[in-house]
This record gives sequence, structure tokens and C-alpha cells, in this order.
Amino acid sequence: MAAKNVVLKLAVAESCTGGLIGDRITILQALSDYYLEVTAYAYEAKERLLGVSHEILTQYGAVR
Repeated sequence: MAAKNVVLKLAVAESCTGGLIGDRITILQALSDYYLEVTAYAYEAKERLLGVSHEILTQYGAVR
């Protein structure tokens, strides 16, 4: 079996950490091609950008 070229991406959605994970990861500049991040606090952002349902947010809160 031949080896395949694999492209990996790291995606993180942060809230209560306020971007801390992204800060630690982006210390290594070479990761910019592989790293995607959203830091979302508002319900609207979590719903629209991250696909979290309004019901989940109202039941459990925005930050857990």
C-alpha cells in the first residue's frame, strides 16, 4: 500500500479560556497553516459560527 499525503488541521473553539489555547499553540509560527480557532462568548456567535443550538445554550449556559 502506498503512503498517502495527509493534511491535518487542528480546530479549537474557545470560550472561558479566552484564547489561551490559541495563544499557546501559535507560539510555534509554523502551525499557522494547520490551526483554525474561534473564540466565542456571545450566544449568537456560538449558534451561528459553531452550530451550538439555542436550546443547549439556554439549558446549560454559554460557558461551562
